[in-house]
Parts: sequence; C-alpha cells; structure tokens
Amino acid sequence: MPASSSDLEGGNYQDVKTKLQAAGFTSIETSAVPDLIVGLLHKDGDVEAVSVNGETDFDAGSTFPTGATIVIRYHTFPAPESDNAAESSSVPDVPAPQVESSPVPDVPAPQAQGSSDLAKRTEKATLSAFGVHSFTELFKEKSSGDSLFPFISGFEDHGAGWVVVTVQVTRNETTKEELKQTASAILSLTGEQIKDLNGVEVDTADGELYGMSTRAEVPMLNQ
Repeated sequence: MPASSSDLEGGNYQDVKTKLQAAGFTSIETSAVPDLIVGLLHKDGDVEAVSVNGETDFDAGSTFPTGATIVIRYHTFPAPESDNAAESSSVPDVPAPQVESSPVPDVPAPQAQGSSDLAKRTEKATLSAFGVHSFTELFKEKSSGDSLFPFISGFEDHGAGWVVVTVQVTRNETTKEELKQTASAILSLTGEQIKDLNGVEVDTADGELYGMSTRAEVPMLNQ
C-alpha cells in the first residue's frame, strides 16, 4: 500500500484511485455516499473510507494481492429532485419572511425586498431541501454549525438568472469563503430544479462582503 488507510481518508477519490492503480492494484471500485447537504465539513468527492478485502485499517507498506477487492467510499450530494417533483412539492410557496429580530446580537434585521418568480422558486427549493416552510423555522430548528443557511432573510432576483441572498451576519462575523460556500450550496440544492438559475450571490447584513457561485463552479450541476 502506498499510504495508510487514515492518510487516504479525506483525499479526492479519483486521486486515491489513481494512486492505488499506480501501486499495481487492479480491482478498484468506487461507492458514492450521498450524505452532503451544504458541503462545508466535506467537499464533493472527499474519501470517507478505503477498504481492502473488507479491511479498513491498514498501514503504508502493508502487502495485499494485486487483485484484492478495494472499495473507495466518498462523500457527495444527493441526487436533486426533478422539475416535476419540485413543482408538486407539498411545501407552500411562502413569501420571503420579514425577520422580527436578528439572531446575531446588535445586527439590525434587514428587510427582504420583493422577489420575482425565480427568487421565490429558489427560496422554495432551498426550504424544501431542509424540510421547513420558512427561514424563521429553519433558524429555530437548525443549529448554525458550519452553515449560514439559518441566517438567510430573503432572496432577490437581479435578472439574467442571478439571485442575491441576504444573510444576517456582518463582515466581522464571517468570511468571504464561507459566503462563497453558501452560494455554491444553494446552487447545488436548487440548480437542477430551477433550470434558469445561473448564479447566486450572498451578501452580509452590512452589504460589504459577498460570495458568488455560478453553474460552471458547481461540479454536480455539470455531470
């Protein structure tokens, strides 16, 4: 083995497969684990575990037959629902909620502006993915953890398939990378259901820091 089982975990599954093939192994399988929701703890394609003939704990330099059955399990996003499934969702088409109080101390709650059909459909698909009816409900039921989703106050359509999302955090409470990951996650959750959603921009409550993602930057939308 060119590396230990623990060293292989967390790498990209295609890179791990290439490394094992270069070491002479000929029977390598890959197995997707569709457990990602936002994609912050793990990236799409990160290796969860590698097993050799069912053994998941081995050291670098351990010897196995070249024909040993190797299975690479990796994290990925669940397959998105079809457009028809999105249209028949039982989640009501709710307007962008007016947040009564900010979950972040001393940050005024921004008022969500009027949304177009695209913004409403994006909101509906996002809420449906989390099984809630409003972002107020999402904040109450979901811990913020590694996600900025509970802090969303509304969606706005800026034309050309571009939706802007406002989150109730300031530039001192988050990073541009966190916001970009949130934009990428929104596209991943809704892109296949909303064919004309081309990009998402995420703004903080103070409007100074933002992240953006387009379809070209979200691998699962281009498979």
